[in-house]
Amino acid sequence: MEVFEDLKEARKMFNIIRRELRNMPPDKFTTGKPNKDYKDITYLQYYDNIDEYRFYQRELENQIVNVNAPMSMYDYRIAPVIVNTYKCDDTASIFYNDLVNIPLYIPVVVKPFALLTEPEMRIRNKILNLPMPMKTIRKAEYRDSTPVKQVYAIRDTIQPPSIDFYSNSGPRLPVYLYNSYGSACVIGFMVGRKFKKLTHEQYADYAVSTFARSVLEDDIALDKILRIKFGGYYDGLLQ
Repeated sequence: MEVFEDLKEARKMFNIIRRELRNMPPDKFTTGKPNKDYKDITYLQYYDNIDEYRFYQRELENQIVNVNAPMSMYDYRIAPVIVNTYKCDDTASIFYNDLVNIPLYIPVVVKPFALLTEPEMRIRNKILNLPMPMKTIRKAEYRDSTPVKQVYAIRDTIQPPSIDFYSNSGPRLPVYLYNSYGSACVIGFMVGRKFKKLTHEQYADYAVSTFARSVLEDDIALDKILRIKFGGYYDGLLQ
């Protein structure tokens, strides 16, 4: 699954970035080391294997890592459905400008198929852009009218979205461009299957590097990079 490949790539980048930080003079700070009060973490604090299928990992983007944030648990048998993006805008925080992607599960999508109610089935198929199975519709017509008791996990606060995740009106997924040293910056967002690049006015807000700016100015090179990264899913630049 693409999410698991991205998580694996982030673990590789973690080691590269930490090696770069170790060789950096103590008075020089980059986006990977925001200020003198920032305390870096070890690989074990970033990633921890549980068993053959499960592991803990903090986030996809790892130049700045908040050790106080909980580690998410992933299972190779269940693919995350959505990636949430968070940014620290507090200029007084040691994590200022921290921008991370956290893959999440939507309960109605990962719930066992046989246990889904008809309303849950409709929400699930809308999210995954699937047709409603005919056998499920027929079964619903003759189902006992006794209300089904709903059981919710106390800590589960994710609500099933009511939008089509693959339309242009869906959530925006940030896209990062890495340089040869493993450092990365945001260059734009996937809006559905199309890519919306950052404008000149947004370069300062997202700390776009000189290397990334040169790519953003060349639509042909940018298009080639995106087609390699997203394959057939990518549907061109959003004008």
